[in-house]
Amino acid sequence: MKRAIKLLFVCIVGMFAFACGGGGGGGGGDDASWEYVYQHNAQYYSGYTWRWNVSTVRVAANGVDSAVVSSAFNRWSSSSGLGFSVGSGSSGNIVVSYGSLPAGVCGRAIAYVSSGRIVRGVITLRRNPETNCGYDLRRLITHEAAHSLGFMGHDSEGIMTPNVNSDTITGQNYGFFAKLYSVPPLTYVPALYKEKQYGKKPAPPRGTRVFTEY
Repeated sequence: MKRAIKLLFVCIVGMFAFACGGGGGGGGGDDASWEYVYQHNAQYYSGYTWRWNVSTVRVAANGVDSAVVSSAFNRWSSSSGLGFSVGSGSSGNIVVSYGSLPAGVCGRAIAYVSSGRIVRGVITLRRNPETNCGYDLRRLITHEAAHSLGFMGHDSEGIMTPNVNSDTITGQNYGFFAKLYSVPPLTYVPALYKEKQYGKKPAPPRGTRVFTEY
């Protein structure tokens, strides 16, 4: 009888510890990585993830060196698990081309999102960028590619700085795409880390959202 009571007590303590460990992602660093996904993706979509839902993204290099475009996009392949098929022309899931942009801007990415899925992307590059951009074509496309794959906002270091003044893809950048593409579109991120899991869950967004980032 005493042994049974002891086992019951151990089970209760174990269940309590599990319940207090945080939802989904667990505690500690995993909480921080899910919060990073929230900050740079889900917060713009009522807390839900939005991303490509295909295994291979077709990228059209429209007047831009396709070898450079391919090299830039493939830098995100290992972390996201996505494949990229890059060809010339104007037909693709994401089209990369030169065009007019506001003063001081070297590149712009636009993502069209429906039901948590990116359905189309447009990347526009400045042909003769201004000196404050820290310009390098591969580096610039790598930066804009990240935006077109679901990364919003910027970092204080690495390739996702506003002026793209570094060619380094940080561990946080890699971790972001590994997390984002490890769960289905429309995953409610606040439930995956402790700080936000107790908030009221809103309804997923409807219609098509257009996200623009420079």
